[in-house]
Amino acid sequence: MDGCNPFAKPGYLEHDPYPIWRPFDETCEPPRLFAHLLSSLPTASAGPVANFRSTGVATQARQELERVIQNRTVLLVGDTIDRSMVQNLCTMLGLSSVSVTADHAFGDSLKNVESTTTPGDTLLADYCYVEQYDTLFTSFYHYGIETSEVWNKQPTYYPPQRFEARVEELLGPYLQALSDPRTSTSLPPRRKGIDLAVFSSGLWDLATWAMEDVQMGVASSQDLTSQRMKNWRSRTVDMLSSLRSKVGKARIAWRSIPYPAAGAHGSVRSLLSSIKASFKPTDESNERPFVYANRVSQLNSARAASLSLQGADNVRGTLGQVWTPSSHPTIGDIPLAEMTFGQETSGPHSVFGTTLNPDAMLFWDAVLLELKIAVA
Repeated sequence: MDGCNPFAKPGYLEHDPYPIWRPFDETCEPPRLFAHLLSSLPTASAGPVANFRSTGVATQARQELERVIQNRTVLLVGDTIDRSMVQNLCTMLGLSSVSVTADHAFGDSLKNVESTTTPGDTLLADYCYVEQYDTLFTSFYHYGIETSEVWNKQPTYYPPQRFEARVEELLGPYLQALSDPRTSTSLPPRRKGIDLAVFSSGLWDLATWAMEDVQMGVASSQDLTSQRMKNWRSRTVDMLSSLRSKVGKARIAWRSIPYPAAGAHGSVRSLLSSIKASFKPTDESNERPFVYANRVSQLNSARAASLSLQGADNVRGTLGQVWTPSSHPTIGDIPLAEMTFGQETSGPHSVFGTTLNPDAMLFWDAVLLELKIAVA
């Protein structure tokens, strides 16, 4: 890729007028891909961020945008944060996102897993299709590192629980459905494969530990033990290896976990409800929280260490794979938490109102840059 990666450099959040990451290295210009995308779509001219569209986009910039996003497929593998990002993307582009349940043409895999309950409106995925560029952005959900049997006892749970099983029984068939010949013109055209996968694991892990803490009678706000962090690092090695088996040679990037804002992803009950298509965020002020900044910081530090192994540090997955400084996969870094820490109370962030995630524009700028690297 020509140029630099500003998200890999120290910097600060600047509103120009939309949020961008400004490196202290003045030779490294922030990307404008998302603003250019907004300006190129007529549907975005009346959307909630229409004022953030680029003006006077040069021909070269438009050509670069087309080269990066034309006929691409981007997969987010994570939790309710990723779902909100896909939904917010469509909202900002003046489009409508689609929830994939068992009743959807792409959702048959939900009906094929062994379960004592029917899937109902359980989510398999959400997607945002940008017809002008034939580009599909989709998210897929999992229950975190799930080293305990916490979630399968919950009323809204739908199997399988273990990440590798979800990838094999749900994600694999979903990706196959995306690539199969179409029987309906109302569906996005068949996909040729994944161009970029964005991975994250955090909210479900924090919720699992909080539920275990309640059972043990200890506070969920105390620091994570070293054993929990070691287990988390080991399992993420397994999970990324499993994801790689389905996305082939596509680039994988790893998103950090945003720090909690008031009322955001604040209760286990809300997290459990988020796997349903009908989920709507509600006031959680009376619910037991599980996302604490100290624990988020610990996991983000563990993630950063895994992305940049140094010295004698190594990570051994529970299935035997070992990452060392000289032998580990190349994985992109989307440091969303580090870039947005404390911004939920800033004045410029308030322009996004309550319907949009204020970090969405910055997130998609980072994703589009990772896509640019992936297809270079």
